[in-house]
Order: sequence, then C-alpha cells, then structure tokens
Amino acid sequence: MPARLLPISRAATLITIVVLAWPVNLPLPLPNFDIATLPLPYLAPTISLAEVTTIIAIVTYALAGWPNRAALRSGWRRLFVLALTGLILFEMISITWSIHPGLAAVQVAHMLIWAAFALLISCADWPSTSMALALLMGLVIHSVVGFVQLAVLPVVGIVPQNSGISVVFSGAEHWLRVYGISSHPNVLGGH
Repeated sequence: MPARLLPISRAATLITIVVLAWPVNLPLPLPNFDIATLPLPYLAPTISLAEVTTIIAIVTYALAGWPNRAALRSGWRRLFVLALTGLILFEMISITWSIHPGLAAVQVAHMLIWAAFALLISCADWPSTSMALALLMGLVIHSVVGFVQLAVLPVVGIVPQNSGISVVFSGAEHWLRVYGISSHPNVLGGH
C-alpha cells in the first residue's frame, strides 16, 4: 500500500508546483473567528489551491512512511530542519502578542504546511527535471494568459485610469502590467 501512495504524492507535488502562483483561495470558516474585526477584508482566513494539493502530497508521502527521512538528520538538511523549527516556534510565540491572535494562528498553519512541503521536497528523491518542468509549465500558462490579457485590452477597450497595483503611468500613457493568473504582476515576475 505505501508504495502506491508515492506516485500520488509525486503527482500532487508537481500539481502544486504548477499552480503555486494561482490566487485561488477557498474560505476557511473558523469557529469563534469574527471576520468583521479584521482591518482589511483580504486578511480573512483562506486556503489556497496550492495548499490543498500540498496537503495531499504531504499526507500521502507521510502515509508512505516518509521515505528518505534519515537524510534530514545530517548535513545541510539538519540545519534546514533546525531553521524551519526555529521559524515555526517564533511564529507560534508571536500569536501571544498579535492584535488578531486567530489570524496569527492561521498564518502559523500556512507556515506549517509550507515547511512540511519543503521537507518533503528535500527528502524526495524525485528527478529535479520533472519539478523544473512543472515550474516551467506553470510559467508558460501564466505567460500565455498574460499575452492574452495584452492582446484583449485594445479589443475590449480597457484603458487603465488609476495608478495602482497593475497600472503604471508613463507620461500621458497608462500601462497595464500583466499578471497572468497570479494576483499581482510581481508574482508573475518572481515566478
């Protein structure tokens, strides 16, 4: 049974890498958490599509026995585990002085997910070429959507008027920065 779970974990890992920058967020209804108390509505607790596929990858990898976990006990991986542990402990302690402790706890949960994913990647002996190809697939998808955004703007007649996240003024011209499927042009650039 555990050997059958590794291909599922690998597939979920590759899907995570493809959709990493997609801003698909599902709301998290938390008990005793009042969204009205948040200073900005976008801070409401959510889980992203990438985190859902990451959780699938982590759980199936763990159920498969977390192969190659012995590698985490020596060398740079041990230092990496210690650094992640320290970061998570600091985040957990920061809940105590947070203005919004529930929101801070949600951020700790996000950090735990990504820390476990980083450990999975450092343990998995999957070919790096497949992960690089998944990253390139995500980038190609973002780029295609970005080119479509550029091509459709004149046809649709969208003229950006206000400076902001995606609009840059260049003299009298207004330029819309493309963002692909991501939530911000810099996310596409970083991707």
